[in-house]
Amino acid sequence: MPAKIAKILNKKVLTTKEASILIGVSLPSIINWSDAKKFSSFKTPGGHRRIPADEFLKFAKDKGYSIHDEPRRNTRPEGKSVVIIDSDKDYLETLKDYLLLLCEEKVRVLACSDPFWAGVLVAREQPSVLVVDQEKNVLAKDFHLRWKEEFPDLKIVMLTNILNYDSFQQLPSDYILINKSNSIQDVSKAISSLL
Repeated sequence: MPAKIAKILNKKVLTTKEASILIGVSLPSIINWSDAKKFSSFKTPGGHRRIPADEFLKFAKDKGYSIHDEPRRNTRPEGKSVVIIDSDKDYLETLKDYLLLLCEEKVRVLACSDPFWAGVLVAREQPSVLVVDQEKNVLAKDFHLRWKEEFPDLKIVMLTNILNYDSFQQLPSDYILINKSNSIQDVSKAISSLL
């Protein structure tokens, strides 16, 4: 690890520039995330923004970022994983918790409600199963198709409340449709059976 990164990692409080260097994103992205309260920050009496290092590193890890200048993974991470994308955050977290219980935490389960983070998670994690809430239109259909081309073994689950699945006839035949109005336990069991 370069000395500059190691020095930054030893700090308890980061500048926005140091945070951007750590994960390799632009300074405006760090500022926007700070303004959106994705992690806590404060301003010094001189008006300079500061970010608690431990909270920022947790945020970066939760969102799938690795520390800049670490070797990047070129292959699928070991083990199986599931990425869940749903704009209903309560449902998302509950489904994630049930899957972790069912799989006895032998499977990585990552979740997000934002299309940008979905792309980050899928690209970095290369999951075994991708679960998308189609009703909330979290992602455009072409995203699924591109990911399916890039990761041919990826199983894509579409959660829907629609009892008549005719509207999904344009989806590829290997997509798995699960009725979201089923109990969350049943939805979790159906997803875990794909692993």
